[in-house]
Amino acid sequence: MIKAILHKLKSHYSLGIMAFGSFSVFIANVLFKEILSLDQYYNYSILIVFIALINSFGLFGLEQVFLRITKIKNGTLEVSKKNIQAISVFAILNSCLFTLLLKTNYSFSESFFLIALMSILIIALLFFYNLFRLNSNFVIAQIAANSWKIYLGLAVLTSSLLNLNIEFAHLFKGLIIALFVTTSYCIYLAKNIKLVFVDLLSLKEMCKLAFQFFISLLTLSFIAQSDKLIVDKFFGPEEFVNYFYLANLFLFPFSFIQSYVGFKEIVAMKNDPKYKLLEASIKVFVFATVFGVCLFGLILLLVKLSLIEIDLLANKNIVILFLTTGVLRLVYAIYSTYLSCHATIKDIKWANFFALTSIVVVLYVLSEIELNVQSIALFLTSIWVFRLIIWIGISFKLKKKICATN
Repeated sequence: MIKAILHKLKSHYSLGIMAFGSFSVFIANVLFKEILSLDQYYNYSILIVFIALINSFGLFGLEQVFLRITKIKNGTLEVSKKNIQAISVFAILNSCLFTLLLKTNYSFSESFFLIALMSILIIALLFFYNLFRLNSNFVIAQIAANSWKIYLGLAVLTSSLLNLNIEFAHLFKGLIIALFVTTSYCIYLAKNIKLVFVDLLSLKEMCKLAFQFFISLLTLSFIAQSDKLIVDKFFGPEEFVNYFYLANLFLFPFSFIQSYVGFKEIVAMKNDPKYKLLEASIKVFVFATVFGVCLFGLILLLVKLSLIEIDLLANKNIVILFLTTGVLRLVYAIYSTYLSCHATIKDIKWANFFALTSIVVVLYVLSEIELNVQSIALFLTSIWVFRLIIWIGISFKLKKKICATN
């Protein structure tokens, strides 16, 4: 009995690490607002958005190609040598590109070298996350993905409990150290993975597939982060900070479950041609709805106890839109993972075409109405509605083909 319980707990270590990582960055995003000055919290918020963008398309879709084409045979990963070489090159180029964009558009005092170093470490951990989860090393994969989140959580708790006067510059340097230690640890453990380099596809095919994944990830990143950047552009740092804070309270908690859905289901989808897609998505929808209600209840309780300061009545429309978006994102995670496993270049092209078209349509509507923070939140929700519909349609069409050939 005890052995069975221990085995069950061990099989969910990865879930625990993911939960701890999400909780850590959630706590950091909330508490740093009370600890840092407005200017420093603004820089911190921009940094979090920056890290999210790097994690989304820091490798221009090449890590998605890696997931898509790598084969698992008898505990050995058959990987494309061209794919690994391309990942190495783009990791260096993109770290410099992202750093240049950050330094050009925002007043970060940190040096170009330190920001570029942070960027390449994040990109490296993005690759290791995918490598370890393909090898079913789910715990190590989650350490790679969540180390920076856990660091931020520990940093803010230490500062709060010991009443330390932490500065953003110190926080940033500590983040780099945490990323470096985690990357070194992953490199050490990666030596135990059995790899075989094979020519899985030509360079031309790899570039085509990577480009389509890049467009898909670019649109996804636009959806996930553009609302915050628009608020910053049109309403200034103060409104951006408030919007970022609300998003962390009511939308960010969904990110943990969204990541876990894809993380756990990818192997099942790869190995089971008759994967029960509809049944899985219904379960996720029901859970997401219940989770949203519980989340709102928890935040309401914290407000009643004066543990956090937020005017729920004044922000009720934004809160409802954020919770709706969270539910949509969780259901989308099932179909996004399914397409990552089985989609052809043609499928991805159509998905990208319809997704880009929906974004253009919604942006046009947004330009015709009065621009305020609520309309930007509505823009975010509308984009996710269209994206989910598109991914559902393509996924079930793809599933029909797969079932017909098996």
